[in-house]
Amino acid sequence: MFEHGFGRRKDPVHKGTSRGTLISALSRLQAVTQKFDEALRLAEAGAFRWRRRQSGGDDFLRQKRDA
Repeated sequence: MFEHGFGRRKDPVHKGTSRGTLISALSRLQAVTQKFDEALRLAEAGAFRWRRRQSGGDDFLRQKRDA
């Protein structure tokens, strides 16, 4: 009765294959890695001024990035 719709969401292109699961996992990992690289680049450029302004939090970082 409940055979469909309870598994993990799979990539529609490679549905039901272990290769598809691997591909979707790799694409998620790549997205996380890109975010980390961006944060590292911003930190090296001096965009994170932790000691001067710690209370601003996420909103402050977003302003610095978008500026």
